[in-house]
Amino acid sequence: MIDFIKIYVFDKGVIDRITNLDFIHKVNYSQWVNFKTGQIFITHKFDLDGILFYWDDYKLTIVLKPHYYFNENIHNANDFTTSKSLETLTGIIQRLELENALEHLKIVGIEYGVNFVIDAIDTEVVNAICYHSTNQFYNIKDLPYCKVSYQTSKSGKANQHKQYKFYAKAIQHPTHCKPNTLRAEIRSNRSKYINKLGIYTVADLLNLETYQTFKDHLTKETEQLFFTQELKKTRSLTPHQRATLKKMNSPFYWQKVLKNQRSKFTRKKAQYFTLLDKTGYNLTKIVITGIKDKLNELFTEKCGLTSRPLKTVKSGLTSYNSILRHCTTFKTCLVTGENITMQNRDSFLLSNTGLKKLEQTNPTRFKELVNNYITGNHNKYETTIYSQLSKQIRNEYFNRQHQQKRLYPVEQTNLFNISA
Repeated sequence: MIDFIKIYVFDKGVIDRITNLDFIHKVNYSQWVNFKTGQIFITHKFDLDGILFYWDDYKLTIVLKPHYYFNENIHNANDFTTSKSLETLTGIIQRLELENALEHLKIVGIEYGVNFVIDAIDTEVVNAICYHSTNQFYNIKDLPYCKVSYQTSKSGKANQHKQYKFYAKAIQHPTHCKPNTLRAEIRSNRSKYINKLGIYTVADLLNLETYQTFKDHLTKETEQLFFTQELKKTRSLTPHQRATLKKMNSPFYWQKVLKNQRSKFTRKKAQYFTLLDKTGYNLTKIVITGIKDKLNELFTEKCGLTSRPLKTVKSGLTSYNSILRHCTTFKTCLVTGENITMQNRDSFLLSNTGLKKLEQTNPTRFKELVNNYITGNHNKYETTIYSQLSKQIRNEYFNRQHQQKRLYPVEQTNLFNISA
């Protein structure tokens, strides 16, 4: 599901660890001048099989596309399941030797979505899409049959908090997917939205429950889609109903409603859908159902390795096969030993659901976990005792797995310390 990740690294030790890797090659560098202070800033750009690194005086930015990386940077037109996402991210972490530094890899941008096929011509479907909630869809420059919706400021600037992207994947990669394949995805470059998904660092993307959250949020946002469409089989309607439907089928009608009757938009849309349902063809409902069905299909896959192994796998991080083996073998938390059968079937650590159940059934044991794992140094993002506990349990799991740290030879050259 994950199509794009943007990461900030501020910890100097972690930055040094990455910049000392001898298999990352430099692409170029850029510089700019702060004319107020006269200070010159330099950003070095490096690449590792499509993973991009931008390093300046303040931070290291990592940009990666897991779905493309999985397909050797050729396309993202096939299915990218939870198991494939975990396998890919695990392999990347191993290549960069960051097994014990996951909490320092802050997620500041993300895209997640799904490819699907319905019984309709993909280009016609893209042309027909109008709104996500009350946000209009706009064409993306230089990308045919690709649209994105967002809120706009008074100056017309796009809001980066949350955007819904919809496009014809078969147009982009016709040789790698079925005809008429479409893609729907959510993207955000704002921590406020990303944190609401329970995502703060790369460690959270190794949590199987995060992918259930992606599914739930994508489903919820998809239900806000709205299409106008070509009218078919209107004989079942009265003359008055046909006239009303024809009038409402214009994008200009809905622009006027939002401008002058915004409070009536939902009611008008329901009226429009009722008329379309009477004709037997409602494109909006067909698309929504298609996306939901595909998501349900992806999330009913058996927990196990369903794709090829990565070319480069290094020791240090619990292997992907091991993670998946826990899904089917263990019914207890791998850290606390507590029962987790009430959680998502892919869970292998206590989560909020299991902790709430434990508090109800065994408050003494729950209090013991609180005393053992809650230090008093609360993270501002974990607002409940359950989220604080699950975070600490997850940290304990990864700390156990990554106790051996890589030692760097003093004489090793730092690739990023290349003079401009």
